Amino acid sequence: MIDKQQIAVKFFQMLTDEELEEYMKCPLRYFGLKAKRLKPLLEAEQKRRAYRK
Repeated sequence: MIDKQQIAVKFFQMLTDEELEEYMKCPLRYFGLKAKRLKPLLEAEQKRRAYRK
């Protein structure tokens, strides 16, 4: 079974850079996941994109 964290990672990878920035500004309670779990995933995705540029 796929867990919520994997779904979140895939979702962040599909976002454009602008959308990712918007999500970084959102209160994480909107996601329905524990914020302290999700914030590192967002930051990891940002680092991954910065590395690829």
